[in-house]
Amino acid sequence: MKEKIKEYFGELLMVMGSFIATYNLFNFRSSFYGSKEGGLSLPSFGSTAVGDPAVYYYYNNESLLLLSLGIALIVTGLFIFKAKGRRIN
Repeated sequence: MKEKIKEYFGELLMVMGSFIATYNLFNFRSSFYGSKEGGLSLPSFGSTAVGDPAVYYYYNNESLLLLSLGIALIVTGLFIFKAKGRRIN
């Protein structure tokens, strides 16, 4: 079993990195501003709203860290894969 893990270590790193990076790529948060409780406050002549309501998306710090870790695992796996003299078809 250990021989198989050593033989396919680069491939395992690439698979783990791909999973971690893909999972955290779609793990974003969203928020909004320019709204009131009970619905959106669209600006009108008598409204006190400054701008249009907007939604924004962002990654939290944990997702950014795991995303970069996944990419680092993929690159490390590729380096190990290339150092063994194998080719990617």
